[in-house]
Amino acid sequence: MLTNSGFDTWTVATVPDNWTLVIGGNIARDTGITFAGTASLRITGDAGGTLTQIKQLFGDGTTGTSGDLDPLTQYAFNIYVRRDGTAPGAGVLTVDLVDSLDVVIQDANGIANTVNIDLTTLTVNFASYSVAFRTPLIVPSTVYIRIRLSTALTSGRSVYLDTAALGSMQTLYGDG
Repeated sequence: MLTNSGFDTWTVATVPDNWTLVIGGNIARDTGITFAGTASLRITGDAGGTLTQIKQLFGDGTTGTSGDLDPLTQYAFNIYVRRDGTAPGAGVLTVDLVDSLDVVIQDANGIANTVNIDLTTLTVNFASYSVAFRTPLIVPSTVYIRIRLSTALTSGRSVYLDTAALGSMQTLYGDG
């Protein structure tokens, strides 16, 4: 459902196409370290502890992604992440579904649609990180998928994001 989820296309050098840079300036297109495709998104920690944040709007094929989220639906999200040569001493990457006020959307049971990735545990090989997001009965009119540093990344260290995906999950058995 995501557009430019491999972070391959960058019309402007400071942000991948169909994504909005909310906070930070310490991201870049990297063509040397990729999981698939021609590029990855590199986030580099800075001395100021910038909490970099990008997001993509659902239901807007021009600046976001044309897909909309359905109510009471489970979606599988996956992203590949790795670090540069030296393990960072700090950093947490958070991926979540948020509304127009950047409030994390909860499912019908009050569970937040969010996942945290401890960047200090990454290796120099891409690893897959997955989560199931579940929408509530009433989905907000404006929904974003947000990728952000919720804990600052160690200054001078870099992490690479590639091949993000979001798709609806299939119900094998709907009753009982």
